[in-house]
Amino acid sequence: MRRLNKGCFLYPLILIILLTSCVSAPEKQTDVEQTASEPEKIEESENPLSFYNGPEDVEKALKVMEDMENDKMDRDSRFIYYSLLISSNEIDKAIEQLKILLSENENDIESLIAFIAIMDYSGDTEQRDISLNKLIEIDADNSFAHNMRGSLALRDKNYAKAEISFLKSLQADPGNVDSYIGRGNSLMHIEGREEESVSSFDAAEKIDPDNPYIYSDRSRVLRFLKDYGRAEDDMSKAISLFPSEWNYLDRARIRLADLDDKAGAKEDLNQILLQNNSNFFANVYLAGIYDEEKEYDLALDFYEKIISLAGDYHYAYPALGKLYYIKGRWNQAAEMYARASFSGSKEMSYPLMASLCYTLDGDKNKAKSILNDNIGKLDRSSSIYEMYRYFLNPSSPYFVQMAIDKDKNETLRERMKFYLAMIDKLNGHKDTASVILSEISGRKGAYEFELAAHELEN
Repeated sequence: MRRLNKGCFLYPLILIILLTSCVSAPEKQTDVEQTASEPEKIEESENPLSFYNGPEDVEKALKVMEDMENDKMDRDSRFIYYSLLISSNEIDKAIEQLKILLSENENDIESLIAFIAIMDYSGDTEQRDISLNKLIEIDADNSFAHNMRGSLALRDKNYAKAEISFLKSLQADPGNVDSYIGRGNSLMHIEGREEESVSSFDAAEKIDPDNPYIYSDRSRVLRFLKDYGRAEDDMSKAISLFPSEWNYLDRARIRLADLDDKAGAKEDLNQILLQNNSNFFANVYLAGIYDEEKEYDLALDFYEKIISLAGDYHYAYPALGKLYYIKGRWNQAAEMYARASFSGSKEMSYPLMASLCYTLDGDKNKAKSILNDNIGKLDRSSSIYEMYRYFLNPSSPYFVQMAIDKDKNETLRERMKFYLAMIDKLNGHKDTASVILSEISGRKGAYEFELAAHELEN
C-alpha cells in the first residue's frame, strides 16, 4: 500500500525552541548565600535581547549575539544563537554552534537532539546515526530517539523495524502522539495488520483530537480496507483542521475513484486551484473529468494548461489530439498525435491518427512520412499493418477488410473500422462511411469510438 511518508521530528525547524519563548538573556548565576525568597533580579537593561518580540526581530537579535564576545556566551546563550541562525536559514553557522555546545558537553541531550535533526536535514546520515546512537546510550528511554529511529526506518520502507522503534518510543512516553501516528503508518504497510493500524490512529486521536495528520493518515488505511465512507469523513475532518491543497486532493481522489462523486471531487479540485492555480494533479483530474463529461471546451483549457505546466507530460498528447480533432484544428491535432507517437508509447494508432489529421489539413507529405517512419515496427499479420498500407496506397479495401475480419482482437477490429470509414469519407463515399461509423459510435473504451460519434453528429 503506497503512501507519502511523513518523517517525525526530522527537521530542525521543528526542534528549535520557539523564539517567542526561548530568546531571553541567560539567567545570572546566584550567590551561594542567596535564598529562594530573595532572588537576584536582572534589570531589563542587562538583558541584551529585551527588545525581542518575535520573528520580525530575528535580524537585530542575531546582530546582538554576533557582537557578544565568545567567552561571554554561556550554554543557554549559544543555544539561543543556534535557534536564531536556524530561523534565518544560516544552517552552516547553526551547525558550528551545536558542535561547540557538544564539544563542551557531549551529553547535552537538547543540543544532541538538535544536532541529529540538522544532520538529517543536511543529508549527513553518518553523523546523524552516530549521534542518534549516542543519544540512546545516554538515555535509553528517550522517546524522541526511538521515534526518530522509527521515522528513518519508515522512510526506508523497513516497516517491521519501524514498528519496533515506535513501540519503544511509546513505552518511554505513552502520550507521544507522533509515535502512535508513526506506528499506524508502519502497520498499514504490513499485510494483515491494517486493523491494528487503525487502532493506533484511534489511540492518537484520543490524545490529540485536533491533529490533522491523524485523520489524513488514517484515511489512507481505511481506503485500503475499502471503508470509503469513513475514509472520506476522515479527510473532511483533516480539511476542517488544516485545509491544505493536498488534503483536498486526497478527498477528491476518494470521491472520484471510490465513491463516484464527480461533483464533490470537482468542488475539492476547484478549491485546490483557489489555493494554487498551478497544482498539476488538480488540473489533470479536472481535465479528465470534463473530457469524460464531454465538456470539451473546459477539457481543452485544462489540457493546454497541463502542457504549459509540464510540456513533457506525454499522457496529455493524445487527449489534446482528440480535442483538437473535435474542434477541427487538424494541424494541431496531427502534431499532438505525432508527439504522442514519438514519446515512446507503444500505441501504434497514434501515427495513424496523425496521418489522418495531416490529410484533413491538406499536408499529404507529412501524412505519408509519419506512416513510413513507423510501419516497420508493426506485425505484418495485424490489421493495423494493413491499415497503414491502405492509408499509404488507398486503392481497393479488400486486403485491409480481410485483415480486419481475421483479427482476433475484437476492440482493435472495431477501432480499425473508424479509419476505414474516414478513407471512405475522404473519397466522397459519405453514405458508406456513415454506415461503418454507426456500427462503432456507441462503443466505449477507445477514442476512435468517440470520434466516430462526433463524425456522425457533424
